Amino acid sequence: MAPSVLSILQQGLQGQIGIAHTRWATHGAPEERNAHPHVSGGVSVVHNGIIENHDAIRDRLRKIGYVFVSDTDTEVIAHLIDSLYNGDLLESVKQAASQLQGAYAIAVLCRDEPHRVVGARAGSPLVLGVGLDENFLASDAMALAGVTNQIVYLAEGDVVDVLYEQPGNAEPLVLGRPARRLALLLAFEQDQRVKRYDTFDQLAGYCGNSANPVGRLLLRLTGRATPENDSLDRKS
Repeated sequence: MAPSVLSILQQGLQGQIGIAHTRWATHGAPEERNAHPHVSGGVSVVHNGIIENHDAIRDRLRKIGYVFVSDTDTEVIAHLIDSLYNGDLLESVKQAASQLQGAYAIAVLCRDEPHRVVGARAGSPLVLGVGLDENFLASDAMALAGVTNQIVYLAEGDVVDVLYEQPGNAEPLVLGRPARRLALLLAFEQDQRVKRYDTFDQLAGYCGNSANPVGRLLLRLTGRATPENDSLDRKS
């Protein structure tokens, strides 16, 4: 580990948003230069999956001046998003995703938008964990079992925009599908059994408790929020 990184870790880190990766890339040797996240300019990316057209994109990006330091396909994603960045990370990720072929589940940060993490998936799984004033992205629901019991499976082609501005205002927005699809939710029981809600009506009963953050999210995204039920939720 580089001394600069070690000194930062020893001093401690502070912040509201972060990304991490716990396995080596599918391309390249298990060396630090191939480890995630990969960074380009102010953009940082972690990725599961395989980008099949990474060679073509790499060649195109090299011609406009990008320098590659790893053997991974993930670095291609970071440089591509950076090349498209125009001040809106969500739009840049959507544009980049439209150019990727293969499988990916990504989480992206930008130095210029420190309140935001954007996720996208195609071919590889990505789930959204909804908490109280906190949200999570992970490749599997069980990875979040210790931090939230409310899981939304992102569908093929979904992009999720997770914002953190202040407590009480950290609601994720899933794009690409009707809001009611958020009713596909898992609830972890204490004995680790999993109950699945496949329809909005089934979930409505579970979300009947106005203190439930998923209930608040669904009310807002489906236009059902009222001053009465929204304020009741926030008082709970």
